[in-house]
Amino acid sequence: MTDQTLSMSATRPAGEDVAADGLVAHFQPFYNLGTGALQGVEALARLAGDAGATTPGPFFDAVRDSGCMAEVDRWILRQSVQQLSRLQQEEDLRRLILSVNLSGEFVCSEGFHTEVLEELEAGGVAGDRLLVDISTATFRRLQGADSGAFARLVALQEQEITFCLDGFTVDDLDLLPALTDARVDIVKLHPREIAEGDSDRLSAIVTAVHDAGLPAVVAGIETPISSGRPPNSDSVGPRASSWARRCRGMRSWPPHAC
Repeated sequence: MTDQTLSMSATRPAGEDVAADGLVAHFQPFYNLGTGALQGVEALARLAGDAGATTPGPFFDAVRDSGCMAEVDRWILRQSVQQLSRLQQEEDLRRLILSVNLSGEFVCSEGFHTEVLEELEAGGVAGDRLLVDISTATFRRLQGADSGAFARLVALQEQEITFCLDGFTVDDLDLLPALTDARVDIVKLHPREIAEGDSDRLSAIVTAVHDAGLPAVVAGIETPISSGRPPNSDSVGPRASSWARRCRGMRSWPPHAC
């Protein structure tokens, strides 16, 4: 696919034409380990430069400081849905799932529910093809948001959109009652819970999540003790995803006022 980048910089005033790296969307496939079939694509924001694409950590820090993170989310959601719509034109790709991580600024906004549904409708993508990743920090922010914040999530779930809590650690066990009440569909453990090699702690976290009636996913692979298959799984048996080789479908984020 062709790279289409547009000069921009989050450190300059919004809308200013700057010769800088462009924000682009990469789409990383994930596979069902049980069948080996391609199950979906995860949208990843990257900065394109002379040295190649890089993770936009400092860039995002500047965007958050400027109050424009929700605008980036709207752009990545739009580009991702449009890309999925194009992929679904092929017969064997019609059941692909799109996974996209959205910020607290966007998820907590009053128009979140409407905007997501409008993008899906514009792209001709069914709700059951979208998996929204929200971080534990975003979930905590939702708890302190307006009274309709969780109702908007439920309204999207009623359209068969799936919500995954991303980056869960031992420090987030206090969230489990609220996660159950909010009907979060999947809990994805933070990679460091594996990297640190504490198997007893990892087992305790997974057991606690399962005891709360929620599926626990570790590094993209559902844990052996399953409390139910997530609704977007097309596989027979537990859902299992491998964050595998990268494919690129790049679009640029146009610099305009937030």
